[in-house]
Amino acid sequence: MRILVIAGSGIGKALVKHDIQAGHEVWSGCRHLELNNHSASARLHLLEFDVCDPKMIEIVVADFQFGLDLIINNAGVAGEREHSFGCFH
Repeated sequence: MRILVIAGSGIGKALVKHDIQAGHEVWSGCRHLELNNHSASARLHLLEFDVCDPKMIEIVVADFQFGLDLIINNAGVAGEREHSFGCFH
């Protein structure tokens, strides 16, 4: 399977590790590549990805024209409780 996991630490990192060990081709996207400290693997592809940046989303979507089998969006943003879903700045 071709899997995109959005989040570079915690649960996201565990999902990436599990999927690589299961033999899947995995793209791990996080806001800051320097914080994306996964172990090296030929099946792992790191990419800078911020779910709050529309231009970055367009670039990543264009890169996956060959298709993906699964997308796991484990990214989150923190903000005030009064806000609705969306990006907080």
